[in-house]
Amino acid sequence: MLKRLSLLAVVVALAAAVLFFKPARVAHAQSNPVATGIGTITSYQTAWSANQAFVTTTATAINPGGCTLPAGSGYMTDPNNASVEQAALLGAFLSGKPVTLYLSGCTQERPLILGVNVSP
Repeated sequence: MLKRLSLLAVVVALAAAVLFFKPARVAHAQSNPVATGIGTITSYQTAWSANQAFVTTTATAINPGGCTLPAGSGYMTDPNNASVEQAALLGAFLSGKPVTLYLSGCTQERPLILGVNVSP
């Protein structure tokens, strides 16, 4: 239990560093992201060929961009702008907090995560 709490403290510290010390980000061109339902993250994986994270959740799967892979095959972060989303997703996964994902378009044939809301 102590190791898990220590790991969570490190993740929270890294997330804070990313959120507060990162230069301003350019907004995504997509203007109407679609929100998933609230759910907990059931898997968190990183990509080996790009700066991306892949997640699945307990929320009903959606595919608003009509991506090649079917709904339910998970969601991916933007490889060009993913640090904040990855930190929020990892923190929520480790703490078991529910999330709402905001999606628009596709990346790696899966819905693209534009934003993450972590619920209390």
